[in-house]
Amino acid sequence: MNQTISGSKPTLRRRLGRLLLYCVGLYLLICTGCAAFQRRLIYFPPGFRPEQVDQLAQSAKLERWKNPSGQAIGMKRLSSKQPVMGRVLVVYGNGSCATGCAHYADVIQGIAAFDVFIVEYPGYADRPGSPSQKSLFRAADEAFQLLATNRPVYLVGESLGTGVAAYLAGTHPDQVAGVILLGRTTD
Repeated sequence: MNQTISGSKPTLRRRLGRLLLYCVGLYLLICTGCAAFQRRLIYFPPGFRPEQVDQLAQSAKLERWKNPSGQAIGMKRLSSKQPVMGRVLVVYGNGSCATGCAHYADVIQGIAAFDVFIVEYPGYADRPGSPSQKSLFRAADEAFQLLATNRPVYLVGESLGTGVAAYLAGTHPDQVAGVILLGRTTD
């Protein structure tokens, strides 16, 4: 009888050991999957064809904003009133795009004469690239440096863009006249 009991203990231990090994393996597989797809879990870039972006921009009264090499880096709407009081750079939230931020230009330009510029993140709308913290910061920094600084520059950051706006304000503290950070709350 002792042989049967002691003979079953190693089998039970082996089964528990295998079960533990399978659980650890499954856990590592899930962790690897999350690490591999984390950008897809963080960033939700909408994709559009260039014709769609042009159509959305036209209906929002925005025009393409290009860097000196001719690459589109976002949208802009220059103030119809002159002289302008300054420039506003908008960095939007996740799941949006530059054409989806025309309402900011409407509100800002309804209050005062500001030129409004909206950065398009890499991988969003029709801008080539892949979204990451570095690429968003790089795109915003490029856009910021293209703004003329003979007038005050203000930053508006929405949701994900609050981090980008804070980065710009910290990187260019002497050139930023003000920052507005907009977060969303759930009811």
